[in-house]
Amino acid sequence: MTSIGDAVIATDSEGRISFLNPAAAALTGWTEQEALGRPVRDVFHIIDDTTRRPGEDVVARALSEGKTVTLNGATSLIVRNGREISVEDSTAPIKDRDGRLLGAVVVFQDSTEKRRRQEALESSRTAWRPIWTDGAAARNQHAPGRLRRPVLAPEGDRRGVDRHHRRRHGSIQLIDEAGG
Repeated sequence: MTSIGDAVIATDSEGRISFLNPAAAALTGWTEQEALGRPVRDVFHIIDDTTRRPGEDVVARALSEGKTVTLNGATSLIVRNGREISVEDSTAPIKDRDGRLLGAVVVFQDSTEKRRRQEALESSRTAWRPIWTDGAAARNQHAPGRLRRPVLAPEGDRRGVDRHHRRRHGSIQLIDEAGG
């Protein structure tokens, strides 16, 4: 588990850290030697991004319920130096062959870039929505009976639509689907 790309923290049945791989050390800011024996919440200090309150103790929940627990999508890890990074995780109980609870394992990764891309995409969808709505209202304004659709393209961009007749309608280019 030391060479796996995901961050991994293992705990005993009391929720105290028994293992921290290099990826977890890099994300949390704690070395394995510093983290060993500490309560997992000291090292895996998470907050809910929406409420800014401490996140759920996923290890305690996995230990008490005996099943895998995952964080909601809006969770940040507070790194030892105070920096925040978005994380996704999965926490599962560790059991022996007889089903006795030995501890838990937390597997997590930095999802900061993924969340930024999702937020940018959502922001872009919100920003373009009125244009699509306005374009839909203007579809058959210039040639009733012909199917037209709005195309969002930079001014002067003709790639992929050279064979189509184009008319400019504000920032929207209308393309004649019939090719005429």
